[in-house]
Amino acid sequence: MRVTQVINNLQVGGAETMMLRLAKHLDHSRHEIRVISLMGNGPIGDELRDIGVQVECIGARGSFSALSLIRRLRRALVNSAPHVIQSWMYHSNLISTLCRDRSISAPICWNVRHSLHAFKNEKFMTRMVIHAGSKLSKRPEAIIFNSRTACEQHKKIGYRNGRMIVIPNGVDMAEFTPVPEARQNIQARLGLKNGSFLIGCVGRRHPDKNQQLLLDAMKCLVQQRRNVHCLFIGRGFEPAGPAEKWTRVAGLEQRVHLMGEQRPIAPLLSGLDCLVLPSRGESFPNVLIEAMACAVPCVTTDVGDAAEIVGNPDHVVQAGDVDGLTSALIELIDKPDLRHEFSKNARSRVADLYSIHAVVRQYEDLWHDLAGSHEA
Repeated sequence: MRVTQVINNLQVGGAETMMLRLAKHLDHSRHEIRVISLMGNGPIGDELRDIGVQVECIGARGSFSALSLIRRLRRALVNSAPHVIQSWMYHSNLISTLCRDRSISAPICWNVRHSLHAFKNEKFMTRMVIHAGSKLSKRPEAIIFNSRTACEQHKKIGYRNGRMIVIPNGVDMAEFTPVPEARQNIQARLGLKNGSFLIGCVGRRHPDKNQQLLLDAMKCLVQQRRNVHCLFIGRGFEPAGPAEKWTRVAGLEQRVHLMGEQRPIAPLLSGLDCLVLPSRGESFPNVLIEAMACAVPCVTTDVGDAAEIVGNPDHVVQAGDVDGLTSALIELIDKPDLRHEFSKNARSRVADLYSIHAVVRQYEDLWHDLAGSHEA
């Protein structure tokens, strides 16, 4: 079966990472995967090529008209001759659907990876694309959501389809596993002494990720004389980059460490005492299951399906609640037995609920069903 994946770009992000994991773990004796990026290449594209996946980049830019993009994508889809088209995220969902004509008869499955908690903060054009998606949502043969929260939110704004299903993200338990000496390696890299409590935050710098909440909690912890250090990992947090001023203004340049984008991430996650997800809005944050697979305690805001993933209400705070986040972190700092208990349970919880192999089977079953129904 040929499955063509259409995605906005190939930079490191939740949807791109999940698409890469699917490509790695699919049964390659039964599936041929091709990827079309509406924009350019990126680290995910390089990794896809490394495992033998054919990748085509259309190279869309701001000067591209919608009609030009549709023509180029239609040509690429015709050349790939897919049995199923799997699109990812709003723009690719919309453009893939508008491409379909007599030359492309393959069923289309949308993949929605976004919650609507922070809808008003979206760019104007993104809001328009989301609304356009609701008008066209009956056209694809199926719509996948990666969280129950996102599915319900989209139903409320008019998304309608006879096959709206939830398939969570998955993680490779062999790739994300506790790494021996990880903590010592971080301490040596950053010049830290034993006894520091290491907090991590992984994600690109963006208002919806609300890293400011964690920075404010860090100020509270330092004021209470807690020996804490925080690692910000992701695009926009490069050393000596714009975020450096952000830490200086907060007076935390000695406590906050800007790491930039890091791959592989497991060696850093494994060395943390706690991972924090401070977002205003998420659907299904990959980093929670990645950290938990590495046996790292997590504290998260109550966004998307994050509370369900973590499975412990004591580690969930309301979005924007500095005092709540500070209190949850203090509890983990002061109670090492509590950290140990969470660490012990976290990995087994992810293995039971979010194994990449179980997730891949759900995608494979859906694609085969869509292709079979179409042929019939």
